[in-house]
Amino acid sequence: MDTQTSPDVTRGAHTPMEPHPHKVQVTVTHGLGYIWDLRDVWHLWKECRVVGSLTGTLPRHPHQTTTQGLPLSLLPEEVTLLLEEGLGETIGYKEMDERPCEGVKDVFRECRVRCYEEQVNEAASQRRVEIRRMADKILEGKRRKFLMRRKKEREVVFSLTREEGKKEKEKGEKEFSLSKEEGKEEKEKEEEVFSLTREEKGKKEENKEGKERGEEEFSLTKEKGELFTLTREEKGKEVFSLTREEGNKEEKEDKEFTLTREDVIREEEQKLQPLPQHLQVVEVFTQHPLLHHLTKQPYHWTYPTTNQEKLRSKVFIDLWRQNYYLTSGLKFGGDFLVYAGDPHICHAHAIVRCVGGKKGQEGSLTSRRHVGSRRLRRKCLWWRV
Repeated sequence: MDTQTSPDVTRGAHTPMEPHPHKVQVTVTHGLGYIWDLRDVWHLWKECRVVGSLTGTLPRHPHQTTTQGLPLSLLPEEVTLLLEEGLGETIGYKEMDERPCEGVKDVFRECRVRCYEEQVNEAASQRRVEIRRMADKILEGKRRKFLMRRKKEREVVFSLTREEGKKEKEKGEKEFSLSKEEGKEEKEKEEEVFSLTREEKGKKEENKEGKERGEEEFSLTKEKGELFTLTREEKGKEVFSLTREEGNKEEKEDKEFTLTREDVIREEEQKLQPLPQHLQVVEVFTQHPLLHHLTKQPYHWTYPTTNQEKLRSKVFIDLWRQNYYLTSGLKFGGDFLVYAGDPHICHAHAIVRCVGGKKGQEGSLTSRRHVGSRRLRRKCLWWRV
């Protein structure tokens, strides 16, 4: 394999890896390698210069894509490197290639029910803490509502009583007016009789007595009407006064609010409802929760198989042995991006494009092959087999 590069790209010899307590386990699913153990991820980043890419969801922030979590997805070349250098091993799980059996389904259902019950208990516990924290404010609010409600009730009763007193007074005035009219009619009647009897000479004395009797009866009727009116007014005032005194008395009694803080806490806790099941928070696992129920077995890694795959793997391992960090360069028009330091804190300084062919054919590597170098204005490294 020929290498064409600038002098400053050449690095030192490969540095042997420090011993690791165990080989990194690469779980192969649908032909792709994943790292689920956080300790293995840290070991690959710090000790093995194998970067990969996080492709999972953060458990506490599942609705965003800015920051990813486990698992760590590895390039096929990275998996091959780990196997050739003795840094890792590929494993698989038999059940992951089959339909879930009833035993696994039952374990999953039990896990989901247990998770829901834990959330119900936790939600109720948090609500109790909140109730105790807000108990004094709740008590004050209930006291104000109670006094306001009783005040409105007293105002309604007072208003009705006042209207009744007013109606009684109007009724008395009306009856007095009727009595006055009746007295006037009686007087006119007596005067008419007196006028008729006056013309009769033999009944002069009798008419005189009748006139005096009529005037006396009219006077008594008038006094009776006035007395009735006064009685009605006094009765209305008396009822109005008594009702007002009763309202004041009830207002004093209403101020004796007996509800206590403990009563409020007990009432609010009785209102607690379990968390609806459709609002259950589904737990996002960073690792398969049922691995101990599955059958682990070695996985036969077959990559690379084609000439292009073999070329990519040789280039990747060669640059890695020169103490470079490498990541996928597909986004920038190449095969790999080359970093002199940790990609988490450094920028790439070269794009690698792997091309299979014979010497003298480099001229055919035209504009499409140089997209990455022109885009980033970085060095472009060409490996030809």
